[in-house]
Amino acid sequence: MAEASVSDRGVLRVRALVLGDAGDLPEGAEVALDGVPLGRALRQAVGPGRFAYLLVKDLGEHPPAPGGRVTVTPDGWALAPAPAPLTGRLGPAAPGWFADATWTASPDVLAALVDPRPAALLLADALPQQGAADWVSLANLAAALRRAGRRTVLLHYGRAADLEDDLGEVLRHVDLLHHHSIAAPARAWDPEAPGAMPAVDQTLVPVVAGVAAASGAELVVAASTTALGLLRRLPAGLPSAALLPRRLALAPRRIFAPVPREKAVAALGGLLAGSTAIVEDEGLALELSRWRPGARAAVLPPEAALAGADAAPPWDAEGFASELGLSPRPSAGAAPGFLRRLLALRLGGPDEREGVGLLVQPGQAQAPLLAAAFTALRGPGLVFARNPWPGLPGLRPLAEAPGLGVRAVLLELPEERASALAAMERVVESGLAPLPLAPRAGWTDRAGLARWRGARPGATAYVGPGPAPAEADLVLLPGAAEAGRADAVELRGPDDPRRGALLTVFDAGSDSFWRRPPAPALGYDRDDAAVGLDIEAGLAVAHPAVPMLALARLLGCARVLLPVDLLPEPALVPALRALAAAGIAVGPAP
Repeated sequence: MAEASVSDRGVLRVRALVLGDAGDLPEGAEVALDGVPLGRALRQAVGPGRFAYLLVKDLGEHPPAPGGRVTVTPDGWALAPAPAPLTGRLGPAAPGWFADATWTASPDVLAALVDPRPAALLLADALPQQGAADWVSLANLAAALRRAGRRTVLLHYGRAADLEDDLGEVLRHVDLLHHHSIAAPARAWDPEAPGAMPAVDQTLVPVVAGVAAASGAELVVAASTTALGLLRRLPAGLPSAALLPRRLALAPRRIFAPVPREKAVAALGGLLAGSTAIVEDEGLALELSRWRPGARAAVLPPEAALAGADAAPPWDAEGFASELGLSPRPSAGAAPGFLRRLLALRLGGPDEREGVGLLVQPGQAQAPLLAAAFTALRGPGLVFARNPWPGLPGLRPLAEAPGLGVRAVLLELPEERASALAAMERVVESGLAPLPLAPRAGWTDRAGLARWRGARPGATAYVGPGPAPAEADLVLLPGAAEAGRADAVELRGPDDPRRGALLTVFDAGSDSFWRRPPAPALGYDRDDAAVGLDIEAGLAVAHPAVPMLALARLLGCARVLLPVDLLPEPALVPALRALAAAGIAVGPAP
């Protein structure tokens, strides 16, 4: 359904597209609104092999109720195509609301135009017919903004004829759609010359200002690369952002000569100055930080999170809004005592607290409480945000942290491992050590384990309680076992006094380790879904010996000896197979 809209004067316009040969398609189609017949739409040719069924009907003084559904059934078809929601539009005699044409997702067009909710204005020439590369990110951004409680307003610029086939699809994603016709198509950004940005159509500048004011926009987003130049022409004080496609975020990598690359980075940085960059994933945010250090950035949520899929990773809509500089809705009140106690437990003693700050997302509901609790423990001036917001006072930009003597920051991490690692890497790029707020392995744990990779090549390791066989080069002590000498041990709790001569590890995700043991103990994550023995990526620990077998693999051992009673243990079968696959021999200890 290309369009099913009713104007402010009650005139219905229905336009349904079909593909095929004229001889195979009926001359007319039956149009119904919520099952009530409205009349017949007649077939018109709109292009080679493309036809439209069109009906224009005055509904009189009885406007349809919101939520109406329209069906168009060609004559002779047994089943009607899927119904389309009824939308609204401004008629030819109505003011264009600062644009050449306007449509609304609600059929009550006048009510939609004066909706008092805060809005985000998206500027784009992208349309669904252009495919996933240009449209999907824009649609995901619109969905994310809706989830964050904002109206989504799209100002499309280009040819009106390009828009008419996509009206219904576009209005599934935005609340208001304005169109501004420009004489020539906007010149597309060329990835071969990333420093050369498209020129701004001068007629767009006053239109953007007018639509932003009329819509009550609190944010303007350049959602197409052709709109980037408009960011410098916005009314003073209006926050802005840019939706950066993957090819643009990675563009500096394509330029190998230093001088042209620096010119391209300077050109892109000038266009994005003062704006928040919106990228598809944490990896692109990290890439952006490399050529725009300290720049504001926000990451789009995964599509699964927007769709509400059961397996979708958790996503915080208010946190996303705060990254864009939108007004947060913080909770009020003093920090609960349990938060202060929890943070005190995580921070450890006075010596361990020195040089540690807190990184928050201002729009998250718990951010004010965490900030208050941390300030009560460490004093003012040590709570940071990537994009500070005046609605949560006392925050400092993260870029200032190293200059204040801060060496590490506590931060809340996403559940999904890859996203968590990317978030920690962004902190590392700021010159700080990331410390997970809740128990889990952190960046320093991963880096510490990596330093031991292949450190004992060809060694023979004994995994088990004492006494160790004489031919063992290393003794790796599983679980709570005791031994006179051990090269690696796993701690039972933060106060466990045992230490390995080489490695001391612990289950970083256990509630027992809200208080981390002192260095050089290194945490690892347990993950029931993990496969293999890569302790840096997480382990499925079906038996206490598994972490020590993983350390034998990490150290580069050529042979592992096990007590005779452990060899037939069913819980060790996957781990022993992983050792064999890595070329490590396994045998009984003499």
